[in-house]
Amino acid sequence: MVVSQITDIVRTSELVYYMDEFNALVIYDILGNRTEGKIRFKIENTALGTKNIYITIIDQVDYPALPLKIELKKAIQKLIDDDALPL
Repeated sequence: MVVSQITDIVRTSELVYYMDEFNALVIYDILGNRTEGKIRFKIENTALGTKNIYITIIDQVDYPALPLKIELKKAIQKLIDDDALPL
């Protein structure tokens, strides 16, 4: 399981200042098969300064969802660290 790229990231939230919501397209490889799928994710900024990431996989996946969500959280955390998410 390798998440190659997260593209077409669109911010969908505007009203809650501590919760950021996004829709995106993810490209990932499962057992050598390259697949695209839509996801929705939320980033919650807690009072302690940490960030919690919640992911919803919109498209059907022919693979257990937990390993995919773990890899997606790592990729989204890298986007947060690189400050690459749209405002």
